[in-house]
Amino acid sequence: MLIRKTPLRRTPWVRRNRIQASRRRRAGGPTKTVVTVVLARSCRDGRPCCEVCGQPLSGERGYDWSLHHRRGRDGSAGEHDAANLLAVCGGSNVDRCHGRIHAGRPAAESNGWSISRNSAADPLTVALVVDNGKRRVLFTADGGYLEQPPPMLPA
Repeated sequence: MLIRKTPLRRTPWVRRNRIQASRRRRAGGPTKTVVTVVLARSCRDGRPCCEVCGQPLSGERGYDWSLHHRRGRDGSAGEHDAANLLAVCGGSNVDRCHGRIHAGRPAAESNGWSISRNSAADPLTVALVVDNGKRRVLFTADGGYLEQPPPMLPA
């Protein structure tokens, strides 16, 4: 006797939930205002530039350039503030300056581009090297630079 096997039927409920799940996006991220402030801070000669190497940023955010979170995204207050964000070339965590930061954690932490999640340091108090090593600055709460940061104390 031949048993006929029929394909599993999909109910409209399953189809509807699958479509809704595919449309969901990760919540959060910096607001357009914060992105504008970070890009204005990074401007050299009227063009946004990578704050690590100083090269002009062009193209689309997420593909050609990105905003790097100095202290990783952990859901804490202030994770999307301008003081915690760095405009860098490279759209992903593996290419250009963004990849350089993620690949070399110790060097990135010593240059202030990355702050350990285990550290109690506030991004406003961690000095960083910008413009291809030409300047050492602090970020201000309003999204600017403090050009003459106090000297770093030995650990």
